[in-house]
Amino acid sequence: MLGPQGMILLAEGLDKDFPQLLHLHLNKNKLGDDGARALSNAMIDQKRLVSISIEQNDIHAVGLSCIAAVLHRCPNISQLHFDENPFGDDGIVILGTQMRRCPSLIWVSLADANIGDEGASAIAGVLPYCGSLQKLDLEANDISKDVVEVLKRNRGPSLRMLRFDQPTNEEEIRRLPRDERPNDQRKGGVHVPESPSTNQSRSIFCW
Repeated sequence: MLGPQGMILLAEGLDKDFPQLLHLHLNKNKLGDDGARALSNAMIDQKRLVSISIEQNDIHAVGLSCIAAVLHRCPNISQLHFDENPFGDDGIVILGTQMRRCPSLIWVSLADANIGDEGASAIAGVLPYCGSLQKLDLEANDISKDVVEVLKRNRGPSLRMLRFDQPTNEEEIRRLPRDERPNDQRKGGVHVPESPSTNQSRSIFCW
């Protein structure tokens, strides 16, 4: 496990030892915001970098802002796997402003990132400018159905998959438009949640 200090040391050697780096996967390394800042410094000259995965690293808005600010320095970046970090809306708003500067993005994963309507709305606002984006994962966030509709309306020409959560409570499902209900509800059947203790289930829209 790297931790912030380990990331600082790794960042110092990336340019020298890995000038042709394509993929940088650092999941579950407790990088924190200091580690994220070191990572952003290392990304500046990685012109061939294609994917970054920093899932479960306890990175907050301040750390994400450092990474987001240098994404455009990686012209080939196509995948961002940032799940399970407490970015919050503040961090996602900053990321959204930078996504439009990344013309090669095809997959952005922000599941369980403490995103509410403000952050999701910021993402929705840049979707029309992300012409190559094909997959967007916002699962396990607190996004209202109204904002989900905005995300769906604003999707760019290449977006083929949008993942988020929807309620599994039977009464709430009956309030959904008929074409958005699970198949058994469309036929008049009863929807049974996978677990009685949960109020959410995965919903995937594909075009």
